[in-house]
Amino acid sequence: MQVKLTVAIYPHERLADIGEVVTFNCSIRGYPVSNVRWAKNAKFLTDGGRLRIIARNQLMVTSVRREDHGLYQCFAGNDRDSAQGIAQLLIGGRNVCSLLVGMLA
Repeated sequence: MQVKLTVAIYPHERLADIGEVVTFNCSIRGYPVSNVRWAKNAKFLTDGGRLRIIARNQLMVTSVRREDHGLYQCFAGNDRDSAQGIAQLLIGGRNVCSLLVGMLA
């Protein structure tokens, strides 16, 4: 038996400051799920460094940097169906401003 796949990422949009830890959760419905892959700006990610894939349904970005902003996608598939969810990571400026004020003081 097969049930059509649907995918959503939570949160859909996340505003983070430099240095924060961000976690995206991939919610997959349907059956079977043969594979799950994560991508950033349509480029598939590998586990390692500051981008950690946790239990295939979670992506953790540790110590957020400005270049981490963008669209994150979770792809789920099987031999007959595939689906994707998309979330956006936006970078705030609170910590950058604090650093600049500290440098000017």
